[in-house]
Amino acid sequence: MPLNPLVPNTSSEAVRDLRYSYALGSQREGVFLFGGNEAGLNTSVLLSGWHNGDVDCNGFDDDVVLGVNQELDASMPLPQNIRYTWITSDNGMSGGDLVVDLARQRLLSRDGRAYPVGISDTLLTNRVHWEEPGDVASIIRGLDEPGTLGLAYDISLDRNYRGAITYQSNMVQDDYDCYRLKLPPALISNGSLKVQIRDSRGNGRQLLLAVLNDTGGILVDTLRRHSTNTTLTVDSKQLRESKGSVYVLVAGIATAGSWTAPYEFTAWYESSQNAPPKVKGCGILRSMCATADVL
Repeated sequence: MPLNPLVPNTSSEAVRDLRYSYALGSQREGVFLFGGNEAGLNTSVLLSGWHNGDVDCNGFDDDVVLGVNQELDASMPLPQNIRYTWITSDNGMSGGDLVVDLARQRLLSRDGRAYPVGISDTLLTNRVHWEEPGDVASIIRGLDEPGTLGLAYDISLDRNYRGAITYQSNMVQDDYDCYRLKLPPALISNGSLKVQIRDSRGNGRQLLLAVLNDTGGILVDTLRRHSTNTTLTVDSKQLRESKGSVYVLVAGIATAGSWTAPYEFTAWYESSQNAPPKVKGCGILRSMCATADVL
């Protein structure tokens, strides 16, 4: 261990496995990342080598191991039911963030696209490496709620949720946030689903609130204006036709500071001997989303 605890041990296993390439030894590419022969590692600390070469931690240091990048394409692919965001940084002085080169701040497919292909986005900032954990705006944008039904976040009844309106890929301002709500069949026989949205921090903005059926068709929709709580009602007939699974959609226009003012919404079920009248959709969603991919 180094005498100064603030100075990293440059011969440690952690540093070894983070290395993209090695200066010495017959194995020049990082074995943990790209695979290779452990026996080719430089394990002489006097020659700036590693404390050991046992990359796969099995007690032997002469194996041929399969690297993480290879495993992602083979036996350990990343899940395909969530979206991914790579937060990268170029501070303009080093071709990266002063620690990691820009080209090495995300995993790429064999043809150079962000991995996993088709469900990944990349954000570019100008922060230095040690400032990135505090870059809240980029982190919130990277965690933005999905805009497609297939990747919608699951929600439950009688719970308060918050969401953020953020810029999308290529700084597109239109943000669509989708949430999936599954209702037990026993609940939808005679009653209605209520969804209320609140936006007390939005500084006069308008938000679109809609409830969609299991195929993305509009059940009810409305514009929510600042300083008003808006509640939508979905009756039992609509719920049965949706097979008990509906989607809550919130849409808004992102600005530089909109992520600091989250909206809130809650869904609950009201049982009644006389089901409430059906609330017809106002058609706003159809006009706003005519060219959107989310529907």
